[in-house]
Amino acid sequence: MPVNDCLDRYREVVDDWPAFRAAVSTPLPTTIWAHPERISRDALQALLAEDGVEAKPVGWHPRALRLAEGLRPGVHWGQAAGLYHAQEEASMVPVTLLDPQSGHRVLDLCAAPGNKTAQAALALGNRGTVVANDVAKGRLAAIRHLIKRLGLMNVSVTCRPAQDYSPQAGGFDRIIADVPCTCEGTVRKSSQRSAQALCETRERLTSRQVAILDKAVRLCRPGGRIVYSTCTFAPEENEQVVDTLLRRYPDDLRLLPVSLPGLHLSSGLTEWQGQSFLPALVNAARLWPHHNNTGGFFIALLEKVGGSCREAERAEEVPADDHWIRGILQRYAIPDTVLEGLRLVHRGRKYAQLIAADHEPPVRPERAFFGLPTVGVQVKPPKLTTAGVMALAPHVRRNVVDLDDVQAQGYTARQVVTLRPGQGIELGESGSVVVRRRGYGLGLGVVSPVEQDGSRQLTSLYPRSWASEVS
Repeated sequence: MPVNDCLDRYREVVDDWPAFRAAVSTPLPTTIWAHPERISRDALQALLAEDGVEAKPVGWHPRALRLAEGLRPGVHWGQAAGLYHAQEEASMVPVTLLDPQSGHRVLDLCAAPGNKTAQAALALGNRGTVVANDVAKGRLAAIRHLIKRLGLMNVSVTCRPAQDYSPQAGGFDRIIADVPCTCEGTVRKSSQRSAQALCETRERLTSRQVAILDKAVRLCRPGGRIVYSTCTFAPEENEQVVDTLLRRYPDDLRLLPVSLPGLHLSSGLTEWQGQSFLPALVNAARLWPHHNNTGGFFIALLEKVGGSCREAERAEEVPADDHWIRGILQRYAIPDTVLEGLRLVHRGRKYAQLIAADHEPPVRPERAFFGLPTVGVQVKPPKLTTAGVMALAPHVRRNVVDLDDVQAQGYTARQVVTLRPGQGIELGESGSVVVRRRGYGLGLGVVSPVEQDGSRQLTSLYPRSWASEVS
């Protein structure tokens, strides 16, 4: 039996069954959100429109846009340049409701591929502390790439089973527990799993989901909040899990009511197939695909009103050699004020990382990586990484070239580009330059000496692994 037929078990709890079935049978819209430190939503919408990409604002989210049907995020170079990030609309809801604020210490227990981590990191203004954890070492590469592309300087990444996360890592003011689930709500992405497979997976996952949420409760500071979410419809993985924890910690947990103006959130269930849940479960939220033209999601926002947690010791970091970054600031005439609230640290042989000065990472578990790889230190003199260029490009005032659209397409295809006479700002005789497109950083290049006609050749240093992302 295909997964679509498995959804028949929800007929009695869906308000409009024909509309629901029609919705899950259609493709899922593509949504993106504008990087708040790089571009406004209005400016991003206009930039996309100039290049023939139609996008409309998402009413409930101040930075989100929905692309026209059939368009994918990678059709525009802005994705590779980190101007926006693609994320399913329903998936944006949990962190929006969690509402991380400056000064909060945030943990994302099941972070890969990093969408919610990025939301939280930028909600903190790219300062403070976000710890992103995932059990699968192979999935950390997606988080690392997202950190580079979006220029995140307040994230440390760990690799541990969420349910066994070290108590030495606590306490946290905000915890994201977007747990592994049967993913029924992603049926619009053409899942072909069978109903039998879903049921077998559900039985395995429920105890794990309870254990992960229990760990979140233990790591959360009193007065802090936890968002528990899944992309499945199953009450066994949703209301039943939250009900279990509310009964386990009756004096320490409170389920908060939630709402987002412009978004239809349905109430959680208080009973299912003869099983009754606590009346408070009405405060949980469900996103049904036919209400908002999204995927399916479940969200519960919990406040820890009692109990305690173990406070963490801050991990120490090795300060980087100051001249590594000072030489770069001088070459590109970047003001020293850009480094306010940041510190340069060194781990490994290849890079020095910029990380928020007020970042408070845990001693345990040990971090797989942290901060933004900004300076490549294996070469002499040290040079900016592509991620460093993208983060610092707006502040560059010397040795910088702004390419037109045709030139930029050649650059991101790793071709040699001819610069017109006088193109570029205070270029030296030759050497490395910051490359921008419409003022937004793309990466590094090397310019040749001036030729007889006044032109120069720009050799692209755009990373091979990034070239496929740019149209």
